[in-house]
Amino acid sequence: MRLLKFAVIIFFTSSLCYCSTPYKRGDWLDGWMGGFVNTRIDANTAIISFRGNYFTSPKQAQNYAMYRAAEITINAGYNYFIVTNATELPPDNRFNHYYQIPCPQKNAHTSVIAIKMFQGNVPYSLPNAYDAKEIITHLGSIIY
Repeated sequence: MRLLKFAVIIFFTSSLCYCSTPYKRGDWLDGWMGGFVNTRIDANTAIISFRGNYFTSPKQAQNYAMYRAAEITINAGYNYFIVTNATELPPDNRFNHYYQIPCPQKNAHTSVIAIKMFQGNVPYSLPNAYDAKEIITHLGSIIY
C-alpha cells in the first residue's frame, strides 16, 4: 500500500513538472510556474509581462501577453491598443528582471509588452494596432 501511495505521488508530481505554464496571474511567490503580471502606468498605458517555464514556447508567452493586453484594454473601457514596445527575454537569463528575483528555471521564456489603449476606430494602417475583441476571439481558443 505504501508503494502504491508513493507511485501515485511521484506520478502526479512529475506530471505537474512537465506542463507548460498556464494562463494565470503570477507573483513573486510563483517563481516556479510563472504567469502574467501587469502594471498600469497611467489611465491608458500598461506594461504586461508573461513568464513561462521550460515547456512554454516563446510564441506561447507572447500570445499570453497579448491576450492579457486585450483583457486589460476591454476592462478599462477601451476597444483597441497599440503595442509601443515589445521585448522577449532570452531563456538562459537566470535573473528575471521584472520580478527582481532569481529565475528558478534556466529556460523560462518571458514576453514583455508596453501598450497604449484607445477608444474609436482601430487604425489598421498601423502594424502594431490591435482590436482587443478580435484578440480575445482569435487567441481565446489557444489560451483556454
